[in-house]
Amino acid sequence: MSQRSAYGLLVAEAVSVTGTRMSVVAVPWFVLHTTGDALLTGVTAFVEMAALVATRVLGGPLVDISGRARPASAAT
Repeated sequence: MSQRSAYGLLVAEAVSVTGTRMSVVAVPWFVLHTTGDALLTGVTAFVEMAALVATRVLGGPLVDISGRARPASAAT
């Protein structure tokens, strides 16, 4: 891997993580602002975080079972 592609990967990862962190705050805030319901805001935050947690919990064992090369080649 060249140095240029490594920098591109690093920038893409930074943009992705920043967007995820922003949506974790922005979506529940939007729900609170539009509905004014704290319970619905909490449910929204829980569902959003549950999806992220489930992806991490299930993704690790999936990569362990199939090996790193198979998921990486499926993405290209």
